[in-house]
Amino acid sequence: MKAQKWKRAEFVANSINEFDSQEEIQNAKLMLDWNSRVIVLHCIGFPDGLEFEFDDDLLCKALKPHTEISGFSDNEVAVRDTFDRFFDYLEKFDHFIESGLVNAIEFKPYLRYWLNLIGNENSGRKRPIVIKAIWKYIDYYGYTGVQKLFCRYGYDIHPN
Repeated sequence: MKAQKWKRAEFVANSINEFDSQEEIQNAKLMLDWNSRVIVLHCIGFPDGLEFEFDDDLLCKALKPHTEISGFSDNEVAVRDTFDRFFDYLEKFDHFIESGLVNAIEFKPYLRYWLNLIGNENSGRKRPIVIKAIWKYIDYYGYTGVQKLFCRYGYDIHPN
């Protein structure tokens, strides 16, 4: 039993280390943590990186469903690609939990800050309009595992 618990803890730590080591994840976290800053995103077509002034208004525009906008700037595409990678990892974490490989409590210390920042529109970290734009993107593009992951921690991120 103790060996099994150790293996689960090791698996979670390795999963989080992989998550945190990805440049796209680090950039998504910067964009979530800051309301405005200069950022460099590496994406297709920009091997040396795309440097620009990021702010929450840009985030809201970048995360609009493609059916609501006639096109996206290079900066917006880079933001979308970055958040897709971030949400892909959260989907993976939910799959690990759903499959019984680990339980939600084992991921909580590592994800708590980000879950609250995205899941709690009244956290004070981001304006509610920004949080709702994130929720809408998650919902529109079918990140149901992300929605389930947040639900496991007490956050309903389905857009109203």
